[in-house]
This record gives sequence, C-alpha cells and structure tokens, in this order.
Amino acid sequence: MLAQFFLLRFLKPQAVRNVVFMGMGEPMDNIEEVLRAVRVLTQPGGPCLRAQKVTVSTSGVLPGMQRFLEESQASLALSLNATTEAQRSLLMPQNRLWPMGELLALLRHHGKRQPKREHFIGYVLLEGVNDSEEDARRLVHLLEGIPARVNLIPFNVHEASPFKAPGAERLKSFWQQLQQAGLRSLVRWPKGQEVAAACGQLALKAEGANSTRRGRNSTASQEAKT
Repeated sequence: MLAQFFLLRFLKPQAVRNVVFMGMGEPMDNIEEVLRAVRVLTQPGGPCLRAQKVTVSTSGVLPGMQRFLEESQASLALSLNATTEAQRSLLMPQNRLWPMGELLALLRHHGKRQPKREHFIGYVLLEGVNDSEEDARRLVHLLEGIPARVNLIPFNVHEASPFKAPGAERLKSFWQQLQQAGLRSLVRWPKGQEVAAACGQLALKAEGANSTRRGRNSTASQEAKT
C-alpha cells in the first residue's frame, strides 16, 4: 500500500488526496502492519495526510476494530450489508463469529467518547434481499447513536452470483427513507461495469471453465468507501 501511494504521488503529486485500505483482503487480519502504514501516511514530515483522509475498510473483525479505534484516528468503514443477524450471517458467514450487534455496539461506545469521529457504513443493495422499506427502517434504528454516514452500493452483477441490483426507483426510495430519518447517506454509483472491473466483479477465471474464484467474504467484496 505504501509503495503504491509513494509511486502515485511521484507520478502525479496532486492526485493523491485520500487513501482507502480495501479490496486486498481483510485489513484487520493484518492489524499491526495496517496501523504502521496509517502512521506513516499521517506522520508530520512525511505524506502528512489528515487522519480523516485515510480510511480502513473491514468486513467486521471485532478484535482488529477494537485496536484500530483505540490506536488510530483514521476513518473506519464497516461493511454492514444487512439489517438482521440472520440476514447478515447468510450474506457474510463471519457474522456468526462476530455478530453485527457487537460490531455496532463497539462503534456506539466509541461514538460516545468521540462524537465528532464519523464512521462509514457500507451497504450493498441486493434486490429482494435487503432493499425493502423494513430494511431501511431497521438500518436507521441500528445506527442510532453512531456518528455515521451510509454508502449505498447497488450490487454489481456478475455471472458467479445469483444476486441482482434493485431498480432505480427502489434504490431512490431506500435512500430517501434514510435521508428523511436524518441519516446521512449517498449512493456510490458503479464504475467499470462495462469491462467487469467494478467493485465486486474482479475475479480470476479458469480458461475454458465456468468456475470463478472470488475475493473476500462474498457480498462484502462489493464494499465501497469514501
């Protein structure tokens, strides 16, 4: 990550204003090196990025999240993608190890200690799965007391998944419900779909075979951050 950052800054000094740790495996599984990298990116005399301009994405590894929130002021982005424990366990099996309720309780606890520290919540919208009006209402309730902004991500369709993205009207309705409830949210529109390079579509295909090997934690791989 640091090598990529410094190379890009060398090639285009004004281009790098934000850094996001995502799409390369679960950052919290390598928390020591992630914290070290964040310190380098934000240290005076170095790249000197503001901590709020560095975001670390996670699918929800509780021990790593605890350390990150205690030892860094960088932004945290949690892939939520569901509004009930059963729903999230189906989409993201690791929820059985670190339940959604415990992850949100941790963010709520730190929200009381640092109310100005905003977290990002990623929510991949799947047609007929987690895009109902009830889901929108539950999401608002789940995030009460958490200084958060929700990134809504329409699912990027690919041949290895049975899921579909909701239609434009359903997506707009879901977003409006969050906005009307006072929950800050925005839609992260996909880029690169025409060449299967959008978030969650990257995969390795065996030549002459129909099988596809995919990235981390199924639905969580479509997480997007600021």
